Amino acid sequence: MKLKILFMSANPSKDLNLDEEIRNVRMAIQSYAKHDVEMIHQPAVRLEDMINLLNSEQPHILHFAGHGYAESGELHMVDDDTKGDKKIPYESLSLLFDSVKDGNLKLVFLNSCYSKVQADAILESIDYVIGMNDEIADDSAKTFSTQFYSSFVAGASLVNSFKQAKAKVTEKYPSQKNIPELLTRSDDVKDFSIVDIVGEKEKKSRSTIPNQLTSKLGKSTIIGREKELNEIDNLLKTNNSLLLINGIGGVGKSTIASFYLHSHKEQFDYYGFFEGLESFTNELKVRLNLKSQKPNELFLEALSRLSTLEGEKL
Repeated sequence: MKLKILFMSANPSKDLNLDEEIRNVRMAIQSYAKHDVEMIHQPAVRLEDMINLLNSEQPHILHFAGHGYAESGELHMVDDDTKGDKKIPYESLSLLFDSVKDGNLKLVFLNSCYSKVQADAILESIDYVIGMNDEIADDSAKTFSTQFYSSFVAGASLVNSFKQAKAKVTEKYPSQKNIPELLTRSDDVKDFSIVDIVGEKEKKSRSTIPNQLTSKLGKSTIIGREKELNEIDNLLKTNNSLLLINGIGGVGKSTIASFYLHSHKEQFDYYGFFEGLESFTNELKVRLNLKSQKPNELFLEALSRLSTLEGEKL
């Protein structure tokens, strides 16, 4: 099983930097998660989106990022007709969350101003709700949510993740340290961590295959190039996919790639530095115990074996 986070955002007034909050949370998950985590994002959210995605996705955490109305705490969502603000009355959310209380949902996180009013209503059905008891600045809200998810996906309990997120806000924005609140439905509600949702990660034996897939890892030193290295790190953390470094010969593409590998290899289950197609097939033939003899068949067998390696990152 994987932890499933449904991240819903609405910014019809276009005055919040929600894209940065979403990016920060995604990067936190990719950087610190020790278990499978899926984050589903729904922008420009309407109430019907929330209803339908709660039913279809069955998330463990629902996160709302956007505005809340002063005092009433009613959430800003998007009006289908005007595309502007639409107030969602707390009675609507109370009924909605009461209808899903027997499902997977364990936490509702309302990262919006004055949302404690809504949180109190939702608390009648959901064990844990995070809400804001006052107006919270955009930067404070982003800092709080980023640290919360960094801690929780790394294995901290919900309560401790909340405390660590408040610690970060206290350090950066001390005047706003008491605005986030973690509400519990009753005193006997049990704290939980990601392990309680997904279970202990099974330890798989891969003793026949080394973590390092090549005999050499290229150059371990570099002078300068901090900008390019930071850009590579940000792109890989954000996209978690294949990255192509392109440029004319002699500009240092291989040096940058090999130095990045030396500096970050502990983040990967398997790693290697291949200098050309021949190096790729020859190195993997030994380490993956490949049987093919013809170059084309050997290449295809290597790709097939790499795709089935136990672990998450290569």
